[in-house]
Amino acid sequence: MAFANVSSSLPELNPCLPLPENILRQASVNPDRTLGYILDDGPTETILNPVTWREVLIDVRQRARELVASLGRPARKLGEEGFVVGLLLRSSYEYFLTLTAVVMLRWTVCPYRYPAFLDHSSDIC
Repeated sequence: MAFANVSSSLPELNPCLPLPENILRQASVNPDRTLGYILDDGPTETILNPVTWREVLIDVRQRARELVASLGRPARKLGEEGFVVGLLLRSSYEYFLTLTAVVMLRWTVCPYRYPAFLDHSSDIC
């Protein structure tokens, strides 16, 4: 996923809020604003498809539901023990959704990069 043109104004983050709340805050301020672009590599050309905050949030919530159902772990609450999730995915919109869903669930993420995982799996996280 490529991100929106950086010449547009960058969102203001509140340093007093956790990242999930900042994400929700930005998504609710202007839900139809383009967050970035999904690169679709076709046989003859690459197509950029814009994606809005609203669309991303819908997809992230769906991915979070799938993760909770498949792992049997609810979103972490303040004071609860952490839950580490390793991501072994290629960089893509699916990776972005999964990473963002893990952040929104307040789980700890360990983003594996495939070659590093094979060569140094005991050294990662």
